[in-house]
Amino acid sequence: EVNSNDTVKSTALIYMLVERGDYEIALPIIDRLLDGGNPSPHLYYWRGECLYGLQDYGESWYAFEDYIEVL
Repeated sequence: EVNSNDTVKSTALIYMLVERGDYEIALPIIDRLLDGGNPSPHLYYWRGECLYGLQDYGESWYAFEDYIEVL
């Protein structure tokens, strides 16, 4: 279980999972953290990358749009 209050550990874990291509593991963690208050813009980007890696291209497009909006 990832504690959403520990953003340093959560960010490191998500980065490692995305880099390894473990999108199906990273995506639920990212979604949980996005539901928390004041999420990092990186989470929106990684969500798009995970969805793209899982070949959900439509949702990936929207996730990248969300990323651009929060920048």
